[in-house]
Amino acid sequence: MASAPSTSAPGAEAPVTGGGDQPLPTMTRAAVASSERVLIIIANKVYDVTDYAEDHPGGEDVMLEHQGADATTEFQDVGHSRAAQQELARYLVAKLEAGDCA
Repeated sequence: MASAPSTSAPGAEAPVTGGGDQPLPTMTRAAVASSERVLIIIANKVYDVTDYAEDHPGGEDVMLEHQGADATTEFQDVGHSRAAQQELARYLVAKLEAGDCA
């Protein structure tokens, strides 16, 4: 099981977390797309799934296919369980800037 993300700048080697009651940082779609980390967008929120990708039940390739992109439709179409949605929440690192929201 992967450890909780640490705090650092978006796109840096370590993922960013909102940390408790602190507001989440914002990222642009361009920043998400250019990150070396495996970042995905679901419902205008950015998730760093780098440490989870190889453990994903559907396979790492599914995660890498959506690296740097919006995977909202695909995530919803699969019909992920409540447990999967709760697991995803652990990897929330940012929200999209208002101008980049779908």
